[in-house]
Amino acid sequence: MMKFSYKILLAAALVVVSAFASFTLYNYILQKRLLARELQSQLREVGGLAADSVHNWLGGRVLLVESLAQRLATDTSEVAVEQALGQDVLRKTFNMVYLARADGSFSIRPQQDMPVGYDARQRDWYQRVQARNDSVLTEPYVNAATQEMIMAAAAPVVRAGVSLGVVGAGIPIDTLVQIIGSVDLQGKGYAYLVNGAGKILVHPQTDLINRRLNELDSAQPLQVSRDLQEHEVNGLVRIDTFVPVPELPGADWYVGLSVDRDLAYQQLHDFSGSALIAMLVSVLLVMLALGVLLRLLLKALLRMMVAMQDIAAGEGDLTQRLPATGRDELAQLAQAFNLFVERMQRTIGLVANGSVGVDEGARSLVQASQATLRQSSELVQRSDTVTAAIEQLGAVVQEIAGNAANASVQSAAARSPQPGRARATCSPRGLHGT
Repeated sequence: MMKFSYKILLAAALVVVSAFASFTLYNYILQKRLLARELQSQLREVGGLAADSVHNWLGGRVLLVESLAQRLATDTSEVAVEQALGQDVLRKTFNMVYLARADGSFSIRPQQDMPVGYDARQRDWYQRVQARNDSVLTEPYVNAATQEMIMAAAAPVVRAGVSLGVVGAGIPIDTLVQIIGSVDLQGKGYAYLVNGAGKILVHPQTDLINRRLNELDSAQPLQVSRDLQEHEVNGLVRIDTFVPVPELPGADWYVGLSVDRDLAYQQLHDFSGSALIAMLVSVLLVMLALGVLLRLLLKALLRMMVAMQDIAAGEGDLTQRLPATGRDELAQLAQAFNLFVERMQRTIGLVANGSVGVDEGARSLVQASQATLRQSSELVQRSDTVTAAIEQLGAVVQEIAGNAANASVQSAAARSPQPGRARATCSPRGLHGT
């Protein structure tokens, strides 16, 4: 059976563990909330800077295309188009510049051979510009001539309200990839670019480009939202959030930020580890301190236990007393024990004295019994003597009676008439002789 002191130590350990566990859990939840807010704030700040960079970079190129559209709106002759498309600033900024006229003709610089049957009016960028009558940015796509991944900025060429066509410029996405890849998340994650429908436009993992966000984790599909969202990728839990890129013509784009949850909450894990170590050390220190304290406090109880065991064994010393200094429960218990032993000692003393009297009475009774036995023996002997005397007396009486009977017979015989003899027989001398 577990000792009482061990039970106290176990109970104290459970209390300390429960208290520290509750404290740790509370702080864990609080720290997680604070870290989540801090993480969200940091990601929004970093994402906002990246979104502004994307906006500024693309916005400058859209302005160049719009400026080109305004120039061509005044003159769409071959010479004017040649001069406009051949500007140095355009050649240095874009990998191609082109004009798709409303009549289906197409001019491009630098000169490229377009596929047979190519009609720019059927391209998405042309139709979107015509539908919006405003500038647009296209999503990255494969260029029909070079088979490169590019994106385009396009603007309408309008004169007096009549559409003359659409001018566009091919933008290599390498620079855009560099902008997205330069986002510093302190080694905890990466940035990527998506549109409002969740289609991935730019991603460090090129195999994910043009895939949907909900394809990454079907169990926890991502939504394009500014909130922090957790999802699992290749067995790792990641946290994602999205920051919109402002004021892109005809484009609803977002900078996605993805961080490893374990790395993002590393501080929380460190806190949990430190709290666990602190809890174990605290439990150990409390156990040691409480063990020493219990050893001091339970000395009186241990002495009482030994004394009670001694008394229960039948050879206890009832003269011993426990120290009962103080006013605590142990002192009161020692006082009660001393009072109990004192009363027991007094009772046993009375019993002992009574047993001495009983012993003496028993001895007197034995002596009286022995005296009675001796007197009875003497009485029996005397009775035997009296009986013998009576028997002897009876024999004497019988003999006397017999003698009397004989005397009577003889007397009767003497009285009968026999001459001569009767007088002699009845003479007093003869009687006395007989």
